[in-house]
Amino acid sequence: MTALSKRMVSRLIDNRLISSGFLVAVVLALFSHQALGTPMGAEARALNSTRGDPTGSVGSVYAEAGNVTELEINGTQLTKAWQGFFGNITGNITLEDSSGHQMYDWTMGDAQGEVYASRNNAITWADVNCSTTETVVAEETAMGMTDTDNDNISATFRTTDPHPTFNVGTFAVNATSTCYTTHTYVSGEGQDTAFPEVMLNDSSGRVVWVTLINESTTGFDGVTHDFQMLVPEDGHTDAQADIRTQYYFWVELS
Repeated sequence: MTALSKRMVSRLIDNRLISSGFLVAVVLALFSHQALGTPMGAEARALNSTRGDPTGSVGSVYAEAGNVTELEINGTQLTKAWQGFFGNITGNITLEDSSGHQMYDWTMGDAQGEVYASRNNAITWADVNCSTTETVVAEETAMGMTDTDNDNISATFRTTDPHPTFNVGTFAVNATSTCYTTHTYVSGEGQDTAFPEVMLNDSSGRVVWVTLINESTTGFDGVTHDFQMLVPEDGHTDAQADIRTQYYFWVELS
């Protein structure tokens, strides 16, 4: 394993600016292979960040003395539980020594594989598996969610959602498994084909969020992306809004 491939460059998410309903465009740059069967650290560079308008538009109705009027009111609230990432995969494959001196390198072709994100940078990849209900509950508690929240993990990721077979190192996550899975939107609409995302954890309970790379696929905003994913973020209270959360990224190519 080279020194370069050991680097895991994280993104700091500042809740004071982006506590919820937030999206970050990211380029993941790949530089070299790690040991066989292990996802490799990736440099994550934020390109731009946006969020929805928390105030929305204000509607009005005229009141007239003597009238009784039935109203239908529809409102939208930004989530206080999730952060969105999307972007593209760039880079090359290298043959190099421990000091990063390249003997040869190759241009990366079509990107296929997975993008991983976790708040823990010491994942034991050899024993990663599908998260259980107990892990979901623990993660919800850790991220300030309750079992009655409409946007908690169990309301977003379901064991009945489909995903293709993929490998995490040497472990195969079969399409027939009951992993907690979701699909982020395409052109603002729900779907169950592109951008599947699965919740995993290692034997120590360290949660890993993994999304499958779909190269140049139309994303949530009608623009093509290689990947898009959700990660939990606690912005439920003013105190939590002042806390920064650090996520680490890895990529495994197939």
